[in-house]
Amino acid sequence: MKRIFKSLIALVVFFMATPVLAVSSITFSEENIKVKPNGVYNLDLLLNSSEKVNKLSFTLNINTNLVNLEDKIVFDKNLYVTNDGNNYYVRGDDISGKIGSFNLAVNKNIPEGTIANVKLTNVKVNNEVAKDSNLNLELKPGTTSLIKDIKSSLVAFKFNSSNYEYKLEVPNEVTKMDLKVIPQNENTLINVSNQELNVGLNVINISAQDNINKVNYKFEIERTDRKTKKDVEVKDNSKRTWAIISAVFVVLLVPTIILSIRKK
Repeated sequence: MKRIFKSLIALVVFFMATPVLAVSSITFSEENIKVKPNGVYNLDLLLNSSEKVNKLSFTLNINTNLVNLEDKIVFDKNLYVTNDGNNYYVRGDDISGKIGSFNLAVNKNIPEGTIANVKLTNVKVNNEVAKDSNLNLELKPGTTSLIKDIKSSLVAFKFNSSNYEYKLEVPNEVTKMDLKVIPQNENTLINVSNQELNVGLNVINISAQDNINKVNYKFEIERTDRKTKKDVEVKDNSKRTWAIISAVFVVLLVPTIILSIRKK
């Protein structure tokens, strides 16, 4: 009997010493997403709890060099947030629902079919241990692009939706580029930076975004400080024209002068 009693006491002590996972949790707005090279993806952090929450903490782990956190997590303005690297500490009067959002940026060069994982670990809600959350990213180049084509009447190049950087050269007389973006559909938001060109290196950024994806393209435009061959030819032709006019003038004028002198 004593042996049974001791066993029951040991069992009670064991359960009391073991941390109990809280019903509350912090999750990503998505669990699995397919992403494209050079894409940017917006995700929310959601608090799920049946209790009133006034503080929580977690660690955001991005254990891959294929994606990175673009800028920082934007938390609800009513929350007081501090962080130590990837460790976040949040306080508020009544924390619930969406607590913040962030952008994940995918690198340009990724092996097709790679799976990356982003985690929320060390999660505590009201000082109670909560379950970790996972976000799986399937890094697989998409077959479609937000941009169908980018064209210019000033310089020849071939647009490829999988090529995100272009280096072009234009002659000195081109003071402004005319990059025209053709989106895949009318719901795509296109943004093109200033296309004015100074002599030397210029950068034009183009972004395309829909409700889920965002891609960026970079154009490095070198405007030369030398005139084109066409300009040189025009100047040479002008010099020849003036030389011919001068020669004709001399041919016609000299005899007239000579006759005038003889008459005198």
